[in-house]
Amino acid sequence: MKGIIAGMAAQIQELNTEIEKWKEKYKREKQICEAVKKDLSKALQRNQYLQEEKEDLLNISERYSRVVRVLGNNTVKEAIQKDIQREMEIEENRRKEQSSGKSILELLKQEKRKSMMENQYQRPGKKKYRGMEI
Repeated sequence: MKGIIAGMAAQIQELNTEIEKWKEKYKREKQICEAVKKDLSKALQRNQYLQEEKEDLLNISERYSRVVRVLGNNTVKEAIQKDIQREMEIEENRRKEQSSGKSILELLKQEKRKSMMENQYQRPGKKKYRGMEI
C-alpha cells in the first residue's frame, strides 16, 4: 500500500511540475498576445491616418485637375515654375542673410544706402526748394 501511495505522490509531483510549465507558457503567450494587440492598435491608428491623408491627396488631385481644365496646361505649368523659382530665390536670400555674418545694424545701413540710391535714380531732374518739388 505504501508503494502505491508513493507512486501516486510521484505522479502528483510530476503533474504539479507539468502544471507550472503550462502556467509559465500561458504567461508568455499572454504577454505575446498583449504585444500583438498593441501593435495592431498602432497599425489601425496608422491606417486611419493614411486613409485621411489619402482622402486629402485625392481632393488636392481633383482640384488640380479642375484648375488645369479651366486654365489650361501651359498656364498651370508656367505658374508652377514661377512659384518654384520664387521659393528658390526666397531660400537663397535667407541663406545669404544667415551666412553673411553681418550684424543687423550693418544690414540696415546697407538697405538704407540702397533705397537712397534708388530714390536718386528715380528723380534726377527735379529740384527741391524749401521742401517743395519744382
